[in-house]
Amino acid sequence: RVGAEERWLAMGRDIGRPVALLRLSGIYGPGRNAFVNLENGTAKRLVKAGQVFNRIHIADIAGALMHLAARDLGGIYNVTDDEPAPPQ
Repeated sequence: RVGAEERWLAMGRDIGRPVALLRLSGIYGPGRNAFVNLENGTAKRLVKAGQVFNRIHIADIAGALMHLAARDLGGIYNVTDDEPAPPQ
């Protein structure tokens, strides 16, 4: 992944355009959440002591993209909430 990020950033430098790389945590939103998985019978309960995840809603991903594009910003961004929680 790091190699791919480096190549994207290099391409941006070569063409003189900013490249924004978004590192996304667990994505949720309409059609992508635990309740949908329960309804579909595909829910899995993963319990590992001390394991936590961060999450991000698809609307927040879109907001981050709009913010970066409107300001012509490049770089590497961690796009996530600040509330780590166990997967179950």
